[in-house]
Amino acid sequence: TTPINPERILFVDDDEILRSMVTESCGGRFDITAVSTFEQGLAHIRTEAYDVLLVDVVLGSHSGIDLVRALQAQAPHTPAIMITAYANLDMALSAMELGVMAFLQKPFRLETLESALDKAISRCRMDRCRNVFNRYLERSNAIYRQAIADAVVEQRKLFLSTLSTLTQAIDARDAYTGKHSIAVGTLARNLASAAGLESDEIRDAETAGLLHDIGKIAISETILCKPAALSTEEFAIMREHPDRAIDILRALPDMEQVIAAIHTHHERVDGMGYPRRLAGKNIPVLGRILTICDAWDAMTSDRPYRQAMTPTQAERVMIDCRGTQFDPEYLDLFLATHQSCA
Repeated sequence: TTPINPERILFVDDDEILRSMVTESCGGRFDITAVSTFEQGLAHIRTEAYDVLLVDVVLGSHSGIDLVRALQAQAPHTPAIMITAYANLDMALSAMELGVMAFLQKPFRLETLESALDKAISRCRMDRCRNVFNRYLERSNAIYRQAIADAVVEQRKLFLSTLSTLTQAIDARDAYTGKHSIAVGTLARNLASAAGLESDEIRDAETAGLLHDIGKIAISETILCKPAALSTEEFAIMREHPDRAIDILRALPDMEQVIAAIHTHHERVDGMGYPRRLAGKNIPVLGRILTICDAWDAMTSDRPYRQAMTPTQAERVMIDCRGTQFDPEYLDLFLATHQSCA
């Protein structure tokens, strides 16, 4: 009996007797379409899908090899079997280069043809299973990628919640510091954007601004809120807050750039900053950006021990420190951008 979904075979040969013989012999197992000309075969290839092409080498003024080429262009993985009464080496090599599975010389036994068809069908089924598996794999990968993306979104939400809690903790200890962190975050985001940084770097710049003073949680309120200049010993303790920030933040995910910026926001391009006395481009870009934004807001805000500078006064101080404390390129960009927004 014919299978419910038999494989489809396109048989192209101008020998009517052979077409009838093959159709009668194999038609019970396969769905065979038998045509006599190159043009008919080409029309079927372009409009129908077949599992195997069985084709004579000589088709009038055309070659069966040309039909195999047309098949490869239309359906590259469809196997082909060639039949010829006049085999030669060049013809066989051309057929092999096209990936023809078998080369049958007339006259041939029907058992030989059936064996060749069985091998071609087996490869066809393997390719079909491989395609199904690849589609399954692609679909699974898409689902997996979406699951990762969803997890990242949830992780980001959790992080932002943690960030909010940390910022509130700073604000609860020192109202100035909390407001300062929010302002520095906004300034850092704007400067990173003006500098043409990537979106994730802009986001990290804002996050670093919000958290850059988180290490002050570990500093005594006596020092933190002292209404006078700090002593040498107190200032040494205050200088530890970048390191304390690292201790607090190192366990949070995807925070490498943020942590590097926070750890270096008191470094100076002349190498005289802290905590590691880095200089120039050894200071990360976000660290150099954060230094400028932190200093600006610090100078233009009231502190426990002094009143705020005017923007003009702060600008003069920062220009005086151009190339020593501040990166010249980012300082110039900050001042130009800040003035345009004023």
